[in-house]
Amino acid sequence: MRLGFVRSFRLAVVTAVLLATACDNTPTDFDTTATERLEVNPTYMVVPGGRTEKLDVRAVNSGRQATYADVISQISNCGEAAAIVVDVDPDQLDLQPPGKLIVTAETELGANCIALSADGARDTVDVVVTADAVTIDAAPTLLRAGQTGLVETRIITFPDSLDVVRTMTPFDLSDVIFASDDSDVAAIDATGFVTTETAGSALLTVTWVPDSTGIVALAGTGTSRSASTALEVIANVPD
Repeated sequence: MRLGFVRSFRLAVVTAVLLATACDNTPTDFDTTATERLEVNPTYMVVPGGRTEKLDVRAVNSGRQATYADVISQISNCGEAAAIVVDVDPDQLDLQPPGKLIVTAETELGANCIALSADGARDTVDVVVTADAVTIDAAPTLLRAGQTGLVETRIITFPDSLDVVRTMTPFDLSDVIFASDDSDVAAIDATGFVTTETAGSALLTVTWVPDSTGIVALAGTGTSRSASTALEVIANVPD
């Protein structure tokens, strides 16, 4: 009985020591209310004209805990002219740290920046405004061999309604690549001019690759847009 009591006592002492260690109330060695940096997601944005994308910003301390500091955003015009608008996300809840934003692109192509700050901490988000789509406005669908036609195209912003489609600017045919999947049936040049040779079917494709200088058309950023149209060429025989 005595031995059992001693073992129980020792177990109680060890448990008490472990609990005391686990409940250490030693204060942190940094100011939890001081903002050290901003956490930003995403750090780079590609926004098609007329579209809205979310941007999450959070002010954090040294322990990556939210400080709930107010986040200030400002379009800083650190690239080409581009029309973007930054607003507070309407889905932002009062219990969430400030910094939920929405970025809306309008109809001007180019690169821009959003300058962010909170309690002295700063960061910048690069924003590229690109076309929402390239559209083929006119193209031949049926030609006789030897006839010619023209593919007319433009880049557009996201339509405000089914009846309203706004053309984006600037738009240069030098940024458009025309191609045919069967040039023996129908060939297409750099301006969209189509020449036909023999009967058959061809798929004509327009690919818009903006700003060959690289500011907008950065590799892998998803800024290019494509559209296709089918052309049937029939034999050139008398009616």
